[in-house]
Amino acid sequence: LELYKQDPAAYIEKYKDKFDENPWLKDPKKILAELPTTLLKTFDEQMLFMKKGGETVMHGDPHMGNLFVYQDKNNKLKIEFIDTGNCVTRNSDQIKGDIAFFSNYLVGNSEGVAKYFMAKSGVDPASEPELLKELSESIDTRIFRKGENITQFANVQKELNTILEDYGLEIGADESNALKAQFQFISNVSSLNALSGKPLDIGALFADIPTALSSMVKNGINPLSSVKDALKYSFNNFTDAISNALQFKVKKSTNIDEGATDLIKVEISDTKSFKFTRKVMAEIKDFIKNKHNMTEEEKIECLAEIASHAKIVKSQLEEVINHLTRG
Repeated sequence: LELYKQDPAAYIEKYKDKFDENPWLKDPKKILAELPTTLLKTFDEQMLFMKKGGETVMHGDPHMGNLFVYQDKNNKLKIEFIDTGNCVTRNSDQIKGDIAFFSNYLVGNSEGVAKYFMAKSGVDPASEPELLKELSESIDTRIFRKGENITQFANVQKELNTILEDYGLEIGADESNALKAQFQFISNVSSLNALSGKPLDIGALFADIPTALSSMVKNGINPLSSVKDALKYSFNNFTDAISNALQFKVKKSTNIDEGATDLIKVEISDTKSFKFTRKVMAEIKDFIKNKHNMTEEEKIECLAEIASHAKIVKSQLEEVINHLTRG
């Protein structure tokens, strides 16, 4: 794909012998358009979708050399992995922590990120408020306020490791490997987005959230605890959260009219998407509370209704994101 972007004629000459067996290679534009989202959904499946028993398995070294792309019988791109001897198993508590970390990272909540690393280092954030404050400020200053693109994950991970060393914190080898693999996944997606000239597909990410939430609910886990800090931060720090989520940095005092920002905040807080989000979360809470008294048929019916409502939320949130992106 890099060769195609540099020299389309050289791409055709190099791979023309492969076209008969793989005709989809003739359309690299289509590959560039679809592959970033395909890889993102593969990442979501391995990281977010909790399997039966409350676990999931993720490739431990998902660099580009360890994955192959092919087209299935329905003409959709698929990812296949090699070198699967290095895999990372995540249990329900770890998955909740992963979701908490990435949701806080996505919106730039340095305190949420600091809590994650303190917990993974065996330190209770609640018992060390001063350390939490200092670590949060350091993460905020050296990562989110530095003005660099937060999608440069290799640089971010290196800086995070340095910050942890500065405060005498060290996460375990398993947690470190998992985080490295997760960053590698997203780095791959970002690299493909750069080639395609398109931003991170926020819509695809939202589309997988209902499935991820459903998988947690089916395993008797309340997903609210994973995202509550990120949601609270987003409501209280709207501009910064949206700026981070859209993968570019906007400082409060520049490039944004404060009056317009306040107006957007009021309009969005009053939209159906936020009201409906609260409704879906309430439904999930009720299901977890009452599922032990429900028949299998009632459970299936209830989950189907929650899923249908979650799809509406996804659609409405996409409209909000698209509006903000255009604006």
